[in-house]
Amino acid sequence: MPINISASSAQEIKKFHHKAWQEADREHYGPKDKWISKFFVLKATEKGKIIGTIKAQYDAGVVYIQQLIVASDKRRLGIGEKLMQELVKRTKRLGAHKLFLLTGKNWEACRFYERLGFKKIMNLPKHYLKREFVIYSKFI
Repeated sequence: MPINISASSAQEIKKFHHKAWQEADREHYGPKDKWISKFFVLKATEKGKIIGTIKAQYDAGVVYIQQLIVASDKRRLGIGEKLMQELVKRTKRLGAHKLFLLTGKNWEACRFYERLGFKKIMNLPKHYLKREFVIYSKFI
């Protein structure tokens, strides 16, 4: 029987993924470990206006910070740090032990993450739009 490859949607493959990943998780992590995933979106507001956001994915103790942005006129006021602290607080309740993210090499954000205790663990040459990026990580 020929195998066909075609486009799909996340909804269409959801049931297959759930079953297949449960089997793979048992194979790799054992029957007692349970892989928990949760998506977080937090916002900082001032007078009802959004001035910063953080989006992250928690998977089995590891938090991937996908986006952290603060309005340009509100930077250096501790908003990014407060967003990060709240994310850590919420993910620790699930058992988080590690954070990681990627950002542009030598961007201002690098100094921010290093000040928060993140360590550069990898360079990503010619990454997005063929520009240099780095991965940062922090144990919590």
